[in-house]
Amino acid sequence: MRLGILGRGRVGQAIARRGYAAGYDIRIGTRAPEEGVAITPGDFRLQSYEDAVRGADVVFLALPWPASLDVARAVAPILKPSAPLVDATRPPDALGLTQLPAASAAERIAAAIAPVPVVKALNHLSVAELEAPPVADRPLIVFYCGTAGKPKILVSRVLQRLGFCPIDAGGLSTARSLEDSADLFDELSRRLNRHD
Repeated sequence: MRLGILGRGRVGQAIARRGYAAGYDIRIGTRAPEEGVAITPGDFRLQSYEDAVRGADVVFLALPWPASLDVARAVAPILKPSAPLVDATRPPDALGLTQLPAASAAERIAAAIAPVPVVKALNHLSVAELEAPPVADRPLIVFYCGTAGKPKILVSRVLQRLGFCPIDAGGLSTARSLEDSADLFDELSRRLNRHD
């Protein structure tokens, strides 16, 4: 199975490393692939956003807002109809995106790239938690939400294989709460995932 990762920052690299360790075919997309940066382990060569998602079974969006919305729009026509886009973005509260009644970042992305299925996940974990090597008997608890169906089930299975314990938080409208409470979930996640 192929995972396309949009973004070569710490979050994108952490997802790539976990995916590589889980045996997935990993493609990382960036706006400047000509820089040719190698990301290890796996010696991932950077590609354009379009090349990274072409043929991917699941795509992770790990870019800052609002670039994530623009990139999602650009690659949507290339995605396989069954390939869900996992929105891991954490929009800043200063933009007012996460305050009711405004739509969440995930809902805005979903509206912009419909009918591509969107699942919100991973935005509440700290970068340090994402970068930590998976521990088989102590998976990190992660919340995810999206429209029920095969794409959401697929994302849950991928998250589990990446070393997480996925917890279904409901429909995509829940993304608003996940984004608005990211700092709270970050703290709760640290407590729940602490194994002293």
